[in-house]
Amino acid sequence: MIIYLREEFTKHINIEDVTCLLELGARDGHDTKPLLDFYRPERLFSIDANPNAKQTIENSVAPLEQVTFSSIALSDEVGEVHFYLNLDCPGSSSVHDHPTCKTKHITVPATTLDLFCKDNDVSRLDLICADVEGAEPRIFKDQKILHTTKYIICESKFDASWKGLDFPGLSDLKESLEPFGFEMVEVLYAPGNQFGDTLWVKTK
Repeated sequence: MIIYLREEFTKHINIEDVTCLLELGARDGHDTKPLLDFYRPERLFSIDANPNAKQTIENSVAPLEQVTFSSIALSDEVGEVHFYLNLDCPGSSSVHDHPTCKTKHITVPATTLDLFCKDNDVSRLDLICADVEGAEPRIFKDQKILHTTKYIICESKFDASWKGLDFPGLSDLKESLEPFGFEMVEVLYAPGNQFGDTLWVKTK
């Protein structure tokens, strides 16, 4: 099952609150329609930084009139960022190089979350579903749009040694999200795994 639709997470989410949804890390676009069908937002913005996935995602979401897809990286800067195409596992391509997989270094266009929302006339983001291989903390940090956000589901690193100490972990997520009043209310994590998934809810 798609992680964003796991009952452990959805039981905490009032679906009627979700009018605008942001999917970060669309990969092949196959999760977008289930997200749309379950949460029923009026608008869904889907983003993926991997240029090799652009055509596949566009084809997948083309019939979905509520969906806007953008092939761009979200980051803490505007312009271009380093990006590592994972040649062994394309879905794990990232702004962080992989320590064991074969990768190809490229640059991709980037913008901030606040500027992306401004450019797309987004005044609120009710739910963010994010799996962008460690880029989440830098994407969320100091972004004013998060004052409007109620829920964030995202992949989280639990093993400090996984992919190296420069690959952000749970403490980095807390540093970015807690100033906006988010609390981690649910964790899906199997002991022994290096990473899991977390739900953050605006409680303050």
